[in-house]
Amino acid sequence: MVRLSLLQEDGARVLPTLYDDNYLRLLPGETHTVTLSWPASALPSGRPKLRAEGYNTPPVTVRG
Repeated sequence: MVRLSLLQEDGARVLPTLYDDNYLRLLPGETHTVTLSWPASALPSGRPKLRAEGYNTPPVTVRG
């Protein structure tokens, strides 16, 4: 299971964020496209980060 979180620059979650899918099951080498939406006022910096956390893997954070 992979859980996604949209983050602000300081690491706080951007709320509310809507995901068209979350808590994904991915096997090694698989890919999946997820669309996120959030109000502009919830992310004033305009520089999001996305964190993916898995049950059996360390969290990974990438800049948007």
